[in-house]
Amino acid sequence: MKRPIIERYERHTDGRILIDIAAERMEDLYDHYDKQVNFLKKDLNTSFAQYVTDSVREISGEPFLIRVSLKNPPAAEVAEKLVGSIRSYFFYMKELEVRKLRDKLRASLILFAIGVVILTLSILVTQHNEIQESFSANLLSEGLMVAAWVSLWESLATFLIHWAPLKRGIRLYESIARSEVVFS
Repeated sequence: MKRPIIERYERHTDGRILIDIAAERMEDLYDHYDKQVNFLKKDLNTSFAQYVTDSVREISGEPFLIRVSLKNPPAAEVAEKLVGSIRSYFFYMKELEVRKLRDKLRASLILFAIGVVILTLSILVTQHNEIQESFSANLLSEGLMVAAWVSLWESLATFLIHWAPLKRGIRLYESIARSEVVFS
């Protein structure tokens, strides 16, 4: 399945896949809401950023470069600003993914700690119940045991399920931010 997808892309003379972007003007590559902001701090046009991101995901690990075709090729200084803003934007996106990953790991650790505390309480109530053999203590012990396992399971699931996609996103944005950008 990977071969037909990659065959949709043109290759550079050195074999890298070309992710082609075509626009009338350089301004079309930027969000229109922050016209007064410096190029390095401007957000890229959502469609442009999403296209690049989807393309890099699609070629999954193949070496690539981004080729931007504008009606009037930009001067070297302007082209350098565009490259800088692309790098800046995708490093920013990477940092957002890093934050999400940290938040998920923090939530996982908190759930794990809560689960351990509840499990400890359940064991203590069970030991106390063996002495007193009361229905309410037994009910409390079983309820605490279920709550502990739910918390521990959620902690494990949060870590195992959400960690990998965020890690892939971090690598994806890093590779885009470090990619070569050429103009034609």
